[in-house]
This record gives sequence, structure tokens and C-alpha cells, in this order.
Amino acid sequence: MSWRDAKQDGEARARLILDQVGSARPASVRLTDYEDEPCYFFLHPGAEWGFEYQRMVTRAVQRILKRDGVTVRLKTIRLADYVDWLAENGLENSTETRARFIAEQ
Repeated sequence: MSWRDAKQDGEARARLILDQVGSARPASVRLTDYEDEPCYFFLHPGAEWGFEYQRMVTRAVQRILKRDGVTVRLKTIRLADYVDWLAENGLENSTETRARFIAEQ
């Protein structure tokens, strides 16, 4: 997939975010990035996009949101942090705990 494809996918995702944010400015959103490819695929088994493409889409979303006056915070997720979080909270790895971890970051 090309940068052009990523830009189109980014525009679609940015529209969804902008719809949620509405017209209120200043607005702030957090986008998630992943430390590396193993982290991305561990936290997103069966992901529809490859790691590099997902990163391109995230960058496109970031640019579009900034252009539209939204403050964007990019949070990089590390697999080691996830494993530590599971141990600290006595949790097992599951779809639900992965989603919860990402949301709490």
C-alpha cells in the first residue's frame, strides 16, 4: 500500500474523529503508535494493516487533525509496559485487557 492509500485511509479516520470532537476548539485527541512491529502485531493479532502502513495512516490522521486545529498527542505503546501492567494488575492477556491497556495509556 502506498502513501496515497494511507492518506485516504487517514482522511476517513480523521473524519470519524472530527465528528466525535465536533466544532469545539481547542480540542485534543490522543493517537496510538506502537514501539515496533512485534508490539503492534502482539496487541493487534489479525490486524488488517501491516505495521508500516498503520504508521503511515496514523501520521496522515495526525496531519489532518492538526490542520483542522486539533491538538494531537501521540502515545507510543511498548510491549514491555503491557507485560508489566498485566503482572502488576494480576491480569491475563486477552482481547479485553489489550484494549483496556491501550485505552488507559
